[in-house]
Formats: sequence, structure tokens, C-alpha cells
Amino acid sequence: MQKKTSSRIGFLHIPKTAGVSIGEAFVEQLGANQCTIFSEKMTDDGFAQRRFISGHIYFGDATRDAFLFTFLRDPIRQIASHLMWIDHYNLPQFQQELEAFPANIQARIRPLAKTDLSSAKSIDRYLAELPRDSALRIINLQTEMLAFRQQGVVHKSNRELADLAIQNMGELDFFGFSETLQADMDTLFQILEFHSAPKLSHLNASPSERIVDHRLPDVKRVLSRYVEADQRLYEHALREKNRPTIQKRNSFSLIRRLYRGIVGA
Repeated sequence: MQKKTSSRIGFLHIPKTAGVSIGEAFVEQLGANQCTIFSEKMTDDGFAQRRFISGHIYFGDATRDAFLFTFLRDPIRQIASHLMWIDHYNLPQFQQELEAFPANIQARIRPLAKTDLSSAKSIDRYLAELPRDSALRIINLQTEMLAFRQQGVVHKSNRELADLAIQNMGELDFFGFSETLQADMDTLFQILEFHSAPKLSHLNASPSERIVDHRLPDVKRVLSRYVEADQRLYEHALREKNRPTIQKRNSFSLIRRLYRGIVGA
């Protein structure tokens, strides 16, 4: 746990983990003029005019001079949801948005249109053909974003990748889960000494017309191979969350005292 030197708040938004809902809650609390949502960077300059910044930003690219937090999601559900989100860009009504992406990303989105999302073999083929240096990041994305800088991703074993992400997550000031979104946001707002968190709903659901049914055994088995590091991270985070209540209370109390001192300075 790191002592902060400012009251700035940075949210490392991992795709498909209820991040839009979380960002909107901070806009409601702080006002739109104090928030930057979907930022591409989280630097000291970015915080010059804003108190809250969120974006699909890698841990290694975020300034440490801020209260940093993230939310995780069950890895099987996260990758299934992410595939469906990517797939919607292949719909005719979203062609203009698809064409706005760089050519190298378009080249990885378009083949998904020919992928049978109800077939484990077809999903496996699509994911297996993604190059490790693909600009479209899907595989073990939760651990990757917590382990590296965006331009500094290197190949590691699932265990090594998870260990690095877990180590870096230990430097965050808070983490929550999309599965317990409301309760974890309530806790986060208490730590920050805000008003009660607004009632949250999951926004930005995929408009894809097709479904990756992760409940099907074959589909789940295939997806699990591509999120092994994420699963290690998620299970570690769950164990941390379930530590004895008094230990967690002491940790949150320390954060709250530090934060109160910063804001009151």
C-alpha cells in the first residue's frame, strides 16, 4: 500500500468489467468537469485539470501519484463478453466505427465475423490464430494490463504473468469485482469519503447479435485455456477479499486516514 501525495483518482479500466458504470458513478459524484472518461493516458499532465481519470490504461503507464484502483471479472465471463463486444463491429450498422480503427486492428476484427461463436472449435481456431503481438488484445487481458506497459508486453508463462500482475496489484489502493459491483463501489466511496455510491447498473452491454455461451462445457474448456493467467489472478484476488474482516478494516482505515490527510492538506 503506497502513501499518496495527491487526492487524484485513477481507474485502470479493464474491458468488460463494468467500467462504464464505474466511470459514470464518479461523474455523478464529482461532476463531468472533474472527470476524464476513456482517456488514453494517465499522467501528471492529464490530472492538471481533472481529479478523476479512467481508461483502458496499463498499470505500467499510469502515474503512481494518484489513488489507483481497478475492477476484475470472472475470466471466462470477461473473455466471452469481450469477444461479443468485438464481434458487434462486424454488424452493418457499425461499419463506420470499424473502419475508424487502424488497419491492423480491423484485420483482427473482421475474421471474427466468420467465426461460429457457438462452436468451441471455431472459437479456439480464432484465438489460436491471433499473433502474440496482435494489436487486438484479448488473451489473458486482465493480467496483461496489470503486468506491463502497453508497449512493453513480453511473452511469459501463465504462472509468471499472473505473479507479475499480482505483484503490481499489491501496489493498487483498491480493487473490486464486477460480480459484486454495488457492494464494492459502496466500500470504495466510503474509503474516499464520498457520498453513498449511486445505484449502479451494468452499462455498455454488447450489441452483438450472437452469443458466446460460456456455460457450454466445450466452450468453457476452450476459453479457459486462454485465460489461465487471469484465473490465477482472479483466484488470488478472491482470497485477498476474503481475508479476515478485521485485517481488511485496518487496511481500509489506513487508506482513509492517508486520504483524509491529503485532501485536508
